[in-house]
Amino acid sequence: MGLFFDFFVCPVRSGLPRTPMTLEILWWDLPLVVIQRPVPELVSPGGSFEPAGASPRQSGMNQIEPSAAELIAAIVASAAKQPLLDAAFELWRYRLDSIKGRPSAEEVRVNRTLAPEQFRAKYRYDRDHAHEGPMFDYVKRAHPRASDDAIRQAIITAVKFEDATFEHFNWNGDFWDCVVRAVARAAAQYPDFLEATYRDARNNVAYYYK
Repeated sequence: MGLFFDFFVCPVRSGLPRTPMTLEILWWDLPLVVIQRPVPELVSPGGSFEPAGASPRQSGMNQIEPSAAELIAAIVASAAKQPLLDAAFELWRYRLDSIKGRPSAEEVRVNRTLAPEQFRAKYRYDRDHAHEGPMFDYVKRAHPRASDDAIRQAIITAVKFEDATFEHFNWNGDFWDCVVRAVARAAAQYPDFLEATYRDARNNVAYYYK
């Protein structure tokens, strides 16, 4: 099992919710917390994956590590085996754009100029409009026969479900019990996912709040 990296801004300084933010909205003046997230062995059973943005390199004698494009293709192929709604959540939680690498110099320059309020607004906008961005193309690749409206609605629901899991998390007692309780409350609001997706959601919350 390999790793890739998510980056989010430390909530103590920024006042932001403790939820994941990818490099494309990184504000360099604030401290970063780096979360290493396991990636399933989707490409090669014996291999591992590079962090976001890494180029292919040789590992061992003859094994070549997959590129970002190959890793994304493998995750999309895995999502294609799931129902549309569950596939949308799977693709959303992997933050596929973060696998592609660091932001451009212009993106960094713009992000450095953002005030905290603007940064929060951008973070919220990116989530509220996820169905209009690259996520649509990823889900369309996984479910090419689904209608555009169905894909957009699946993405909207997946993002709202993840938001709900974070909003319901309250670390008061045993950590894992708190994770389970948060996802159970979110599941009551969004009951149409598979049980496997609720399991993944529990792991997702645990990674971001551990």
